[in-house]
Amino acid sequence: MELLDKILKFQKENEWVNRPFNFFNIIGVESHENRHSAFIANLLKPEGTHSCKNLFLLAFMKMIKNKYEETSDILEKLTDNVEVVPEKNLKVDNKTYGRVDIRIKNKKYYLLIENKIYADDQKEQILRYRNYLGKDEREGTHNRKGILLYLTLNGKKASSYSTREEVEYNKLNGYYTISYRKDIKKWLESCLEEDLPLRVKSIIEQYLDLIDFLNHEQMLKDLILYEKEDEVRTPEKIATALKDIERPEYKKRKEEIKPYLENMLEYRFWKDIEERLRAEKFEILDRKKYNYHKIEQRRKGKKDGNYGLIFKTKTDSKYNRRIYIYNNKYITGGWGNYDESGWSWGKYPAFRSVKLDKLIRSSIEIDNFLRELLKM
Repeated sequence: MELLDKILKFQKENEWVNRPFNFFNIIGVESHENRHSAFIANLLKPEGTHSCKNLFLLAFMKMIKNKYEETSDILEKLTDNVEVVPEKNLKVDNKTYGRVDIRIKNKKYYLLIENKIYADDQKEQILRYRNYLGKDEREGTHNRKGILLYLTLNGKKASSYSTREEVEYNKLNGYYTISYRKDIKKWLESCLEEDLPLRVKSIIEQYLDLIDFLNHEQMLKDLILYEKEDEVRTPEKIATALKDIERPEYKKRKEEIKPYLENMLEYRFWKDIEERLRAEKFEILDRKKYNYHKIEQRRKGKKDGNYGLIFKTKTDSKYNRRIYIYNNKYITGGWGNYDESGWSWGKYPAFRSVKLDKLIRSSIEIDNFLRELLKM
């Protein structure tokens, strides 16, 4: 009961109390990064529907400049005649660098914001965005000067999978980290000190409540997943907590805590398999990849389809290997190929089906599963 006791102590010491009415919770914005990006982008637009002109934009630039003084020269030139666009495809001539969550620009200067709440980094994502801002030697010198921000709940660094260790952390010619927990809260709280329209003030206050909830939720997930700072908890310990939550003394908190334990137990499994595949030098594809939101939605019975891991074979075969969830409870795998028309299995038989909830509770079963997976 050690883990459950830690969870209950955390809940008591860090209780998040939602206000009676929260617009963002009601419409289910919590885990949709593109909706967060759209909301933040609208605030940053001088012509946004908030009718506050460039108040939010100026306050945001001030917050970044105070945090990273060396950005001042560029950001001071990004307050007039700017275009703010969410979900923007970045292209130079016929070359595509990816779709960034928010792009702010004028004729010469740029600010790119990559927003991560639950989604994992994509392959070379930060490197591609940095190259778009002029670092791509293969494309010559671009006539663009810009800042790249990496926004997460807690301000963590981007993974080497995204940076390829070529893009420096918190550097002008690299990328800077900002967080919802501190930086976005600080920005919006400073805006509340201004004379905002009542309707805008109310929405900002509710969004700040949502940030508090997301931060509380993330700390709870980290508590479940990690024994210590970088030591992942064994599946057996999380499974034991799931068994113990059925005891009468936990009845009042069961409905609140059990879903987090179930979701994080499965998330731990996928994360473990991914890390082991990377250690074996397999390349993980971003397509159909698991994340916490997909796990949560499946377990709530709200999402059809499948997710898992697709990874490239070490041979020159046109086929990729794939493991994924199907029929909402089983995990299977095999060799196949994925193109615009969808997934097609190759000539190799599919990996035998395994009941997921049984598999993810045992380190031995996971090891056996991985060995069989690598023999495909």
